[in-house]
Amino acid sequence: MWEYALRMVCARDGLFTPSYPFDEMDLCDLKRAALQPFQWNQRMLSIDPGEQGCFTPHREIPLPRDPRVNPQAEFLNADILPGGRYVVGRSASFITLWDLGPTHHSLEYPPRILDTIYDAADRYRITYLTRPSPHGTNCFRICAFFYSREMNLNPRCLRVYEVGPLPRSTTFRLLGQLDTPTMAKSWLVGDRVVLETAIGEVKHVVWDVTRNLVTPPFGLVGRTSPTLGWAVDDCSLLRLQRKRRDSEGDSITNLSTWRIPKLVPMEDKTSLSLWNFSATEKVEPDIQVDFDQGEVASLCEDFGGTLVPPMTFHSPSVGTSIFPLFLHSPDALTSNVRLCTVTIVNEGSDEFGNSLERTVRLLSHDLFRKPNPVSGWRCRHYSVTGDYITSVIETTTPVAVSNTRTEHVPETNLVHSRIEADKGSPGGSCRLATVPVKDGNRVTSLCTASSRMAHIGKSNPDNPEVNTVCISYFLAP
Repeated sequence: MWEYALRMVCARDGLFTPSYPFDEMDLCDLKRAALQPFQWNQRMLSIDPGEQGCFTPHREIPLPRDPRVNPQAEFLNADILPGGRYVVGRSASFITLWDLGPTHHSLEYPPRILDTIYDAADRYRITYLTRPSPHGTNCFRICAFFYSREMNLNPRCLRVYEVGPLPRSTTFRLLGQLDTPTMAKSWLVGDRVVLETAIGEVKHVVWDVTRNLVTPPFGLVGRTSPTLGWAVDDCSLLRLQRKRRDSEGDSITNLSTWRIPKLVPMEDKTSLSLWNFSATEKVEPDIQVDFDQGEVASLCEDFGGTLVPPMTFHSPSVGTSIFPLFLHSPDALTSNVRLCTVTIVNEGSDEFGNSLERTVRLLSHDLFRKPNPVSGWRCRHYSVTGDYITSVIETTTPVAVSNTRTEHVPETNLVHSRIEADKGSPGGSCRLATVPVKDGNRVTSLCTASSRMAHIGKSNPDNPEVNTVCISYFLAP
């Protein structure tokens, strides 16, 4: 029964199945792992609405560094795969994969390095690493941009790597490479990579890594900046963005979708420089919804901040792409930050089942309050557990240290709220807890299913001057 319950939790929350060694787990192990997401929810919900709790990690440990890489290279980011066992960390010159051990016996499995992507001669740099994307049941993929230390030299390319099937295969395998004439950001969704390049103006390319297909470069008519959220849904690109409403500079949140052009065989065009960018196709949006109408009209006066994790997530209860939004008033300092979730819904269909109209539906609308006014905030990550989403929000509070000097003190917050509010109750039930994080450290990832959090900072006593990856454990073993 408990094995079935754990597998259901994995399917519900999109957890990476290899995080749990089912063949090695006894009944108590299975029960403990299956109940961990429930325990996280219960702990967060035990905080009274409107109050501010505090979560202190049970323990924190720095992850080991591959002895083959530069000991002075600082880690810039780290992501825990859903499930909490595997971690991918990046510096400017290498990418490392760790195994933290199964969540039910974390003390018996000290973290160990599984593999590292690096160049012994240290000839290239790595940037724009995507978050690990599970593929199938026991593999995951990453995509990153590689460039030479001397920018006028090759390689300048996007590379997609795959690891698995885990736990048997633990090394990075190169799935594909696409040379680019300039730097390119990317988003990895299944077999497809969405590239965004700036050659004169912003261009996009969609690359199917496994089938070796690619679209010619195309531009998105109506694309604005900044991006509040990206998604790839069937054959469309979905983008949540800010849109100027009038000539006076007022702007509004907008959701637009564009149909992806036809993908064609790459053949010998493994480099984007072989494409004719001057003949870029212009793709008109097939849907544009401004947040000044219907259920989302109440959100139009606030500014949405850019999410560090810009992708959407799927919820079994809603069954479609969901955008988490965090909003603040454009007025003076405030202690309030609003959060909500929205999704695209079809409004009616014709006799053939085709959607007549798509619009934005407001799933939840909530608010969290800090005891003191905040001067800035940023969403570092979020993790989904059942009907709830826990967001890692970093806020800064101005503190006067003298008559002429003010410091902005950072604080890490966990904000727990429902993905879809109960009918008749749009919100008002989110929970807020702070997490003590060492000064200078930055949280990069949270896994609520395992109660583990990754952060970057100078926390390794063996190498205190260099940023390393640390893991916080919130549940006692």
